[in-house]
Amino acid sequence: MGTVSLWHWIMVLIMFAALFAAYFLPGIIASRRKHKDRAAIWLLTFFTGWTGIGWVVGLVWAFTNQAPQVIVVDRAEIEKVSNQ
Repeated sequence: MGTVSLWHWIMVLIMFAALFAAYFLPGIIASRRKHKDRAAIWLLTFFTGWTGIGWVVGLVWAFTNQAPQVIVVDRAEIEKVSNQ
């Protein structure tokens, strides 16, 4: 029981960084995929990730396939409005 070596502290720091990244993995994935609900996924992970269930829900949500937004434009309506 002597002094703690520098390598010990480096390993503690690496483990802390790995656990931090693993905890916020759903939010990280959502941000990297530019998920439309990434802020909500970050909040879900932050507040309920410790339960395990919240973390899994956030992870599944981060991987959900996002349907592209489709905007339907009626040309007749546009012409009607522009002619007024």
